[in-house]
Amino acid sequence: MKIEILLCLWMGFFGTVIAQDGPLTPTDEKAKVWLQFNSSEGDPLRDELLVFTGKTTAYTDSCITDFKGQCRFLIPEGASYWIRIEGVRADSQFHELVVPDMPGSQEIDVFLEYAPPPFIVLEHVYFDTDSAALRPESFPELDRLATYLKRKKNLRAEIQGHTDNQGSRAHNATLSRNRAVAVLRYLVAQGIDFRRLSAKGYGPDQPKASNETASGRQLNRRVEVHFTEAY
Repeated sequence: MKIEILLCLWMGFFGTVIAQDGPLTPTDEKAKVWLQFNSSEGDPLRDELLVFTGKTTAYTDSCITDFKGQCRFLIPEGASYWIRIEGVRADSQFHELVVPDMPGSQEIDVFLEYAPPPFIVLEHVYFDTDSAALRPESFPELDRLATYLKRKKNLRAEIQGHTDNQGSRAHNATLSRNRAVAVLRYLVAQGIDFRRLSAKGYGPDQPKASNETASGRQLNRRVEVHFTEAY
């Protein structure tokens, strides 16, 4: 019996990766799942990590999509599972996959759509005041970013530094670029090809909030990472 399921995931590490090589034969206890993962524009999403966890069981496993945006695996019948996308940071939205317990073998086709974020703000990357030296508490978020880029080899990343408007524009432009370069160098040290990375400093030119308040200035002092397809 074949079942088709359409799930739309609109949000913008972890188990053993489910084996996809070779033929998979469903059994009375396990259903065969064929999963197609596309962008909201219909393009296949490759090298995406999907994590499956049982809603009421201890089951956990994961699947990385191939160059066609597909993965295939067997999963126990008679249970419901959460599907989570592991992007550049953990996705907080979960979607449910129900695998009924039915006589005989069954095959389930799952079609997922997802809108990957075009950029992220590195919310837990910190520098000393008026400095481009990364503080150690920045390393976990940068390590997660490096892990993501290692898996998503078709992505390039532009690292953008931004500041508030305190001090001269020339000083802030230099500071913002040096901070972006510091992030780039960290990623290279973690094994990311420098040819996939670029760094730019925008100083105070692209504020996210008013510079008239301390909270607004804090929001404006940030590092963003913008992703583009390399091919």
